[in-house]
Amino acid sequence: MRRCPHPFDGRFLPPNSPRLHILALHSLAICLLSLHATLGQDPSAKNPATSGDSNWQIRDAAQHEHEQQLIVRLAPADRARLDAAEQEMEASLASFSTGKSPEALQRYRTALAAYDKVLPAASSQRVKHLLQLADLYQANFDFASAGQSLTQAEQQSASIFPGEHPLTLAALNRQGALAYSTGQYEQAEISLVRAVEMSRQLFGQADLAHLSCRSDLASLWLAQGRYEKARPALLDVAHTIEQRYGRNHLHYAIALNNLAGCDQSLGDFPQAIQRLQQALAIHQQALGSDHADTLTSLNNLAGLYLQTGQKTEARRLFAQIVATRKSQNPENTDYATALGNLAQAHQELTDLSRLPRPVQEGRRGGSRRMTITPPLNEPLPP
Repeated sequence: MRRCPHPFDGRFLPPNSPRLHILALHSLAICLLSLHATLGQDPSAKNPATSGDSNWQIRDAAQHEHEQQLIVRLAPADRARLDAAEQEMEASLASFSTGKSPEALQRYRTALAAYDKVLPAASSQRVKHLLQLADLYQANFDFASAGQSLTQAEQQSASIFPGEHPLTLAALNRQGALAYSTGQYEQAEISLVRAVEMSRQLFGQADLAHLSCRSDLASLWLAQGRYEKARPALLDVAHTIEQRYGRNHLHYAIALNNLAGCDQSLGDFPQAIQRLQQALAIHQQALGSDHADTLTSLNNLAGLYLQTGQKTEARRLFAQIVATRKSQNPENTDYATALGNLAQAHQELTDLSRLPRPVQEGRRGGSRRMTITPPLNEPLPP
C-alpha cells in the first residue's frame, strides 16, 4: 500500500517555526508494520547498536496469520469485493499525489466503507487504513475527523497488540503531529513523550526510529521556546546519527535541519546557513536535485538567505525551485507555493507591479512560508 503523502509536504511555515518531520507518517505497510522497514532496514537483522524488544514481531506474525485465515475463509464474491476496495484505496492515494485531495478523501472513505462491510472486525490492516484516512483528513484540513481516526487507530491497535507495537507508535506519533500543527502543544507533548518511550522500548536508544521520535519532541520544545531542552536533545540526536550511520545519511540531514531551526531561533544565522548548506548537499547527493525533499531543503536555505538580507541569492534559488516544480506538475499546489515564495523574494528587490503576471498571481496566492524540518518521502515496502 502506498502511503498518503504527509499533509504538509511542500508547504512552508513562517520563519522561526520549526516543524516535526513525523517519522511514523512513513510507517504503513500492506500486511505488517515495521518502522525499520520504512527506514530501509531489515527488521529481522540484529543491530548491535540497539537493545529493543522484538516480542512485538512474534505477536505481529501471529496476528497476520490470523487475518490471512479470515480472508481465506471468505466466499469468492467477498474476496473480490475486498480486493476491489483495496485497489480503490490505492487509486485514491494516487489521485491525492496529483493534488486531488478532496476527491481522494471521498474515494478512500467510500472504499474503506466497502472494505468494512466484508471485514468489519478490528485488524492490523484496518488500523493502517485508519492511519491513511487520518492523513487524508489532515490534508483536507479536517483536523477533527483526523483526530477521531487517529484515536480509533490507537485504540484498535492497543486492543489487538497489548503493550508496545509499531502500529500504536505510528498512531501516537501522528496524534502528536496533529496536536502540534493545530497549536495544542500540551497534548502534543503528551503524545510525543509516549512515542519516545515506546520507540525506545521497541527498538532501543540508538535506533533511527527512536532518534526520530526524540527529534520530533525536541522540535516541539523548540516551537515553545524551550531552548534549554531542545538544543541539547537535537545535538545529541545529530551526534548519535553521525556516529552510528555516518555524515551522508538522510536522517543526518534532517538532524541538521532541526539544528538549523534552533540556530535560527537563537539568532545564530551563520551557523544555521552552514547547517542548511550541508543538509542540502546530502539531499542532492542521495536523492538528486529534483527530488521533493531536496527542493524543500533548497527552499529552507533560500528562505534563510532572504531573512538575512542575501536577497539576490534567495531569488535565484526560489527561481530554481519554481522551474523544477513547473516541469514536474504545474497543477500541483507545490508550484503555486513556489511562485509565492519567488514573488516574495522579487518584492524584496523590486516593485511587485513590474513582475511577470504568473509571479504576481503566485504572490497573491500566499506569502512566503518556510519549513525547517522536511520529512523524508520514502516509499513504503510493496
